[in-house]
Amino acid sequence: NRNAYNVYNVQYYFFFLAEYANIMLINTLTTILFFNPSFLNPPQELFPVILATKVLLLLAGFL
Repeated sequence: NRNAYNVYNVQYYFFFLAEYANIMLINTLTTILFFNPSFLNPPQELFPVILATKVLLLLAGFL
């Protein structure tokens, strides 16, 4: 009796996908709360780039 969620261990895929999404969410919140780029006073258009860079650096530390 094989259903769609038992084929090729898909249930483990969803578990790890949720774990990585949780790590990225926590890293994003940590970056916004504690690593604010206000002392550099960059242009407002660069904020998403700076945020993504810092989140990816934190993500590299956790993985």
